Amino acid sequence: MHMVMEQQYAAAKRVKTRCLQLLKLLAQGNVYIQQQLFSKIDFLLKIKGVSFSEIGYTIAQGENSFIDSLCQALMDEFEALEYLIGDNIGLYTKRAILRFYRWVYVNTGANVEDPTSSLRDEKIFVLLEQINNILQQCDKFSESRPETARHLLRLTAAEKPERNDLAWYHSALVFLLDAALPFVEAFLTSCYPRLKVTNERHRVIIARLAESVVMFGRAMDPMISAWAHRKTYARTLRAVFQRTDYKEPQKYLNQYDDEGDINEDFNMFAANVKKIFGGENTVEAQIGYPLKRPYTRFDSDEELPLSPEFQILVQCFIDQRPSLLLHQKYGRAMHLINYFRFSCKITKDKKLREGKENVDMKAMMVLTGLIYNEIIKLPEDWEKKQQKNKVIRKLLKSIKELQNLINSFNAIPSIMLHLSHNSSDDAVRQVLAFLSVMLFNGNPNVQKSLFDYFKSTREERFFITLKAKTQQAAMEIKGIRMVHQKYKSAILDTVESVKMLAHKAGAVVSTLKDKRQSYNRNVTVHVKKMIEVVAKETSKDKIEDCMNTFIREQPDASKVGNLGLILKIMGLMCDGQNRNLQDYFREQSDNFLSCNMVAETSLLLDVLLADVSDFTIVLLGSVLQTLVEFASGNQRNQQVLFDSKVIDFVDYVLQEKRLNECSDMLMLWVKKCIGNLIRVLTEENPSDDGDDSSKVILESLDADSVGRMVSGCFYQSRLYKYTDRQARAWYLEVGFHYFLILCRMIELCHDGNAIKRDFLNTKGNEEVWKYFSNNTMSIEIVKNDKLHRINFPVTCRGALRKKVKESFNYEVDRNPSERIKNFMEWVNEIKDDIAYTRMIYNNIISRTLINRWQYLNTTMIFLSSLQCVLFTACWDADEDDSVKRRIRFRPIDQVPEQRKEHTFIRSHFISVACLWYLVCSSHHSGISYHSNDLSPQSLPFVSVLAMTHDGFFFSYHLLHSAASNQIINRAIRSVTKNGISLLLTLFYALILIYIFTQVHFVFYREMFTDSFCNTMYECFVSVLHVGLIVGPTEGFASPENKPFTYLLGKAAVDLSFFIIISTILLNIVFGIIVDTFAELRDSKGFERHVKQEHNQWAYVFFMLHLDETSTNDYTALELYVSRKLAKEEYDFFPKDRALCLEYIEDQEERKLAILEKKMSYMVQRIKQLEAEVEFEKERSRQEQWEKENKTSKKLLSKQPSVFALIAEAPPSAVIDQPSSSLGDQRYMEALERPQTSILDSRRQANDEVITLEDAESTEEKPK
Repeated sequence: MHMVMEQQYAAAKRVKTRCLQLLKLLAQGNVYIQQQLFSKIDFLLKIKGVSFSEIGYTIAQGENSFIDSLCQALMDEFEALEYLIGDNIGLYTKRAILRFYRWVYVNTGANVEDPTSSLRDEKIFVLLEQINNILQQCDKFSESRPETARHLLRLTAAEKPERNDLAWYHSALVFLLDAALPFVEAFLTSCYPRLKVTNERHRVIIARLAESVVMFGRAMDPMISAWAHRKTYARTLRAVFQRTDYKEPQKYLNQYDDEGDINEDFNMFAANVKKIFGGENTVEAQIGYPLKRPYTRFDSDEELPLSPEFQILVQCFIDQRPSLLLHQKYGRAMHLINYFRFSCKITKDKKLREGKENVDMKAMMVLTGLIYNEIIKLPEDWEKKQQKNKVIRKLLKSIKELQNLINSFNAIPSIMLHLSHNSSDDAVRQVLAFLSVMLFNGNPNVQKSLFDYFKSTREERFFITLKAKTQQAAMEIKGIRMVHQKYKSAILDTVESVKMLAHKAGAVVSTLKDKRQSYNRNVTVHVKKMIEVVAKETSKDKIEDCMNTFIREQPDASKVGNLGLILKIMGLMCDGQNRNLQDYFREQSDNFLSCNMVAETSLLLDVLLADVSDFTIVLLGSVLQTLVEFASGNQRNQQVLFDSKVIDFVDYVLQEKRLNECSDMLMLWVKKCIGNLIRVLTEENPSDDGDDSSKVILESLDADSVGRMVSGCFYQSRLYKYTDRQARAWYLEVGFHYFLILCRMIELCHDGNAIKRDFLNTKGNEEVWKYFSNNTMSIEIVKNDKLHRINFPVTCRGALRKKVKESFNYEVDRNPSERIKNFMEWVNEIKDDIAYTRMIYNNIISRTLINRWQYLNTTMIFLSSLQCVLFTACWDADEDDSVKRRIRFRPIDQVPEQRKEHTFIRSHFISVACLWYLVCSSHHSGISYHSNDLSPQSLPFVSVLAMTHDGFFFSYHLLHSAASNQIINRAIRSVTKNGISLLLTLFYALILIYIFTQVHFVFYREMFTDSFCNTMYECFVSVLHVGLIVGPTEGFASPENKPFTYLLGKAAVDLSFFIIISTILLNIVFGIIVDTFAELRDSKGFERHVKQEHNQWAYVFFMLHLDETSTNDYTALELYVSRKLAKEEYDFFPKDRALCLEYIEDQEERKLAILEKKMSYMVQRIKQLEAEVEFEKERSRQEQWEKENKTSKKLLSKQPSVFALIAEAPPSAVIDQPSSSLGDQRYMEALERPQTSILDSRRQANDEVITLEDAESTEEKPK
């Protein structure tokens, strides 16, 4: 029972101690809680263990004059000094009283001019003398027993040493570090300069105290480990050097002057050893993956160790057995997650808590390294290549699966819980680094886990930490900027002073020259040398080099307070337009404390743009990127940015050509981020509820600045056309960004036409406009039943071939219910064809051939025609008919011998042209269009036959005239609509008949009489004449003694002639006529609308643009369309709607509104005139009534009449008001309120007014 009571007593004592500690923490800087403690001080002093000195110090903290006045009533200054200089109380109690005295009397400088100040000062110097004695004793003790002193310094004030002989020294050290040294620093800073000490004894005390402070610091400096104590001693030492006559500050500083150089050497040595031990900073050297890129960035917030041990430790959590599933391979990572869950509970055991933070950091690095080792395998430009490179897509997929696996182990709650229990900067940085790899590429599952954790736990510390670090970083950036400015001004002042000295020295030289004093020539030479040295040492380059060296020694702005990493984390959490987290960053509605991180981040622009330099420009771009992620697709966040005047900062940057000589590429990157932000804020059309922020933003921008960006990027890209293709691509990309903004301004601003006119009137901008407009297209989509226009760049418009367009136009399903679905089926095949065409264009040889295919094809047709003309004119019949029958078995040349060389040369010309045409015409496409053109791959085969067998095979090339003439091609496919097509179709028929003539001339010439087929010309005329009527050889005699195979071949030729010539060609002619009427009917429609506003090919190129753009870089409208396409939902297509039609409707509504407004004004004016007329009549009637009733006039002489009130009120106050009746009481109340309008009477009468009729009804009441 006794043990239970002791345990209960101990527990109650611990609870009381914790409550007092909590009160102390709450009272720090909180005036309200300090006032409450002061009011309850009697109750608190009754509690056992609560001393007046401790509670007084708790109440006195801070610099509030009201609290100080209350505390001065608790303990008089002389009473406190009596306690401090007396020997009745120990140093532990003096520690609390001295802290109370410092806050209440010393820091405030109270009673400096008090008549009793001399007595008080004497007591203070006695106290300082006692502090001096304690410092000397502790100095001697630390020199004699350093290990014991180090052990005593580690104990807190509540932890007393076990040995009694050490208790006094422990209390003395605690007294000095917690109370005495802060008191000395406050006394020397606040009170000592105003005392004007004249007493020699007091000066000696201050001098001895200063020396004791210095000696105490020399002895205790290696032993003090607490940062607060070191900071306290440093401030005290600075006060001693600044406020006293201590003669050795420079000696003291010189003693430690070499430590800075030694520290630099040690740091360099440590960095070199780290590099040597860690190995080469490449991916291949660290993880063995064949990639030559840095593994980690030194001195960054996400730096990982470079050492084989770290990689071995990471590999311990990966199962290296082959053919394992992902959860089996990385299943050991769950142990790390469980460790963090257990580590958060270790808060009581001191022994376990000592090394916990170091272990936590290493475990967090290992967990981060598991994912980072997969991320680092990606190439540096993976974002631009991920749509085309299968290896990159595979790596991204494996990274996402690993992130999802670790997320399934409840990693987010465990890590966030670890963050809430650790407030050190290193712990926060490492947690943010882990979140960075978990959110890489905007993993939606990790984002969902974060949002669920925030909503379920109502986490406040995370957002408070982000806000505090953001504000702290802003203050540090301001401080660093002030240091830069002071250093720069100091350099310039020094330079000016040196220049003045040099100028004076030059004046001396000129004087000596004028006087020509030979005895001073040596002095003159010396002065000249001095001028040269000054000029050399104060050159502009050396000054700039000195300034740049100083700036490089300063920390990067993005590393200040881990601000760069914080911005990256916030951007990744909102990546992919995560609406939940975007809203949660703006407002945590479920939390007690809500932090608007959107507004806080936008405020950083004001800090950074105050002085943009290489120190802050990277951080400026990061802030802009984070704001883009906040505002993308979120109207309320966009409104927050609009209210924060972000556009003013953006416009300032655009109007500045260069900001403090920042590098061109960095400025280009920042302006690209600005372009992204402007597009995000203005891409959607104003809503119907009157929100026209997009229009206001665009109108507030400087159109000239946007135009200069467009033209500047265009001409800069020309400079890098042949020297640096990457830089050229960068400039063109940024130029397209601002050209799209310019198009948006022309579309929405009321003076859009003037903006375009001003841009085109600028010299050289017509070419710029032509280039960008030719490579830009627009589409219209429907989102939330609202039409929006999307402008986007198109860099591959020439890759869409004419043949594909023709095939689509004539084979697409035009059924209204199926046309969009069929169009989407075509889109995939068209995109494949475009991709292949672009691949061909990337080869310089094939690109050259394709660009000149028209000339080459014309050359081939010309040479083939020339060959056929020569055949027709010069090819005579051979006497030996047997050769003709054996033409299939061995090569035979029917051309006369004397012309063989010329034929060979012509054959090679035609073969070369044929090969060129083959290269230009070859394509690979999955498009399932049907073409009647002969395959170009057959041209080489026929050429070989012509060169090795007979030259008449060259006539086959004539059939390919359809490939170069779309009209013939359309005629074959029955798509022609005019008479020229019919003529060209007949021309094509003549070519076929010519081929049949060659066949008959070679194989069946004996069927013709000698007078009709001796030459090709005669045979062609005979076949043309007879063939179209009855058959090629129907009118001629048949040869005798021929086998059946001869008849069989003849039958095949005749049937082919009948089918091709008589049947197909005649039907083609009829098809042309019928198709002409159909095409004339279909041609009626909105030609401009189809080509510009709802261009079907623009939608194809837009979908290709989505494929080539990273998902994380989509705008809100692009993401909306992408998600619709992924779900195969096509309701974003505008059916029976267009912005031009809505604009016309809006114009009509606007005109009606204007007419209605004018009519309302006219009606109102008429009523006003009528009311004025009635008012004049009523006033005349009132005057008449007053004359007749003098008695009533006397009664009303003291108060103005109702009609006088009406006369004072504006006429509009009595127009169109409803009539009502008031009683006598309300009437008298109205009379008692002079100089008030009738509208005031209306408000007092519950929205009822005194109209003229009411006034008339009350006229007789005074009677």
